[in-house]
Amino acid sequence: MGNGVAGYMIAGGYVLSYTVNDLDLDRETTLTIISTTTVVWIGTTILATWTSDKITCKRTYHIGFISQLLWVFPLFMLIDTQNYVLIALGLIVLAIPLGFTYGQQSAMFAEMFPAKIRYSGDGLANAIGAILGGAFASLIATALQAEFGTSMAVATYIFVITAVALVATIMVKDRTGRPLTAEADAELNRKIEKVAEKGGGTPANFERGAGF
Repeated sequence: MGNGVAGYMIAGGYVLSYTVNDLDLDRETTLTIISTTTVVWIGTTILATWTSDKITCKRTYHIGFISQLLWVFPLFMLIDTQNYVLIALGLIVLAIPLGFTYGQQSAMFAEMFPAKIRYSGDGLANAIGAILGGAFASLIATALQAEFGTSMAVATYIFVITAVALVATIMVKDRTGRPLTAEADAELNRKIEKVAEKGGGTPANFERGAGF
């Protein structure tokens, strides 16, 4: 959610809508800035994957979320200047925390769940986070803008979600380097099977563990 809320401000259309409809800026110029930002975002995502191999996924997340917390209010201040160069600066810098809270995501999710429920855990975590953090982000941002009449309300929304995400990643146990095989998770898998049996869970038909 911490990545999705900020990311969908760009990809989901809020920044374009706000700058064009509320700030009366040129649509084509704004689209060019947003497109440039997404290209930089691809680069920072790749950089984050490399960084996570060096300092762990968890620490890479911390860099991303802390920098996002520090930048979210300056970002909207720059957007509100209605200066294209400053808007481009604000969005391109935002691509750094966006990449550093995304590039290592799949690897970290794989490390978090034992083999028996890895597909289920990874899939549910990713899907629920994407829906709650991304699907409604632009709608919520637009409603906040309309209610309070200032982009700082949107910045506060992103700040709060980012802070929650940072706390969540701090609490996650660092499992860097642990084996991801079913054999390595044998004890956990047995516990999962017992819990599923008591709860009436139905085993999925995937050998590597789509779970229950």
